[in-house]
Amino acid sequence: MQLTPQHRQVLHWVRPTVAQRYEIYSELELPRAVLTINSPDQALLETRFGTYTIQRPASSASVLITEMDGSLIADIQMGWWRRRRLRFNDGREFQFNSLNLLRSRWLWSTESGEPRAVVQNDRIFFSPDWPIREGLSSLLAGLTVYLIVNRPSAFPFFS
Repeated sequence: MQLTPQHRQVLHWVRPTVAQRYEIYSELELPRAVLTINSPDQALLETRFGTYTIQRPASSASVLITEMDGSLIADIQMGWWRRRRLRFNDGREFQFNSLNLLRSRWLWSTESGEPRAVVQNDRIFFSPDWPIREGLSSLLAGLTVYLIVNRPSAFPFFS
């Protein structure tokens, strides 16, 4: 299978109700996924490629991503300076970290530091030189929302 060059993908999300439910759309306003955060420790991400459970086990620094049948597809480990590492079962790894002190911009990058996506406000901008499949972009967008919504305070004394 040969991947064709494509333009940069941009996805954005909205929060249509007061509930912890986020809808993820493409640039053309096509629905891509729905993220429902049931608690800071559990969420459900529904895409047209699958439904995933995002769960933080009790007293654990990791987050597990499983398919509905319970099979683990990836985990997220918390690192130094609140840097997160996403590791898929097939060996792919990505890092997610803030680009500035105010944490208004975030970055998904490879383990070697190559930028793959930049997150700002309610949008995720995927690198135009990275041919990403729709299923993975929807999953990364959902994980982005989950991680940002559930991030610990940068200033714990004031929270």
